[in-house]
Amino acid sequence: MAVVTLAFDVITESTTTNETGSNLTGGIATGYSVAETVGIGLALVSLIVVTIGGNLLVCVTISTDRKLRTATNYFLLSLAVTDLLLGCSVLPVSEFATLNGDRPWTLGAAFCNVYISTDVTLCTASILILFAISLDRWS
Repeated sequence: MAVVTLAFDVITESTTTNETGSNLTGGIATGYSVAETVGIGLALVSLIVVTIGGNLLVCVTISTDRKLRTATNYFLLSLAVTDLLLGCSVLPVSEFATLNGDRPWTLGAAFCNVYISTDVTLCTASILILFAISLDRWS
């Protein structure tokens, strides 16, 4: 989990190795080797691309085909837009935080608050839309 630090906290740029052999930057363990960072980064980028691409396809399909403009599909469109926003705004920052490992959060406290609130809001909206879809299907 990323740690928020204040702007006046200073981290030295020395790199050392501890007894377990993991990298230390400024006395803080990074957690991943270069190969692991590249592998995890590529996997996360591919998931982000698939998320954005799939949700864009759903949005374009429902928007362009008149036969698909039903109440249930509008719920699906709403879910796709919410997930698209999640893929564009939250997932890249989550990838950055994941690849940073145990290093401190470097993007500032205000951006951390915006990131967390956006994440919670969009995930809650997705859950509520899924609830609305289930109610629509049930009735």
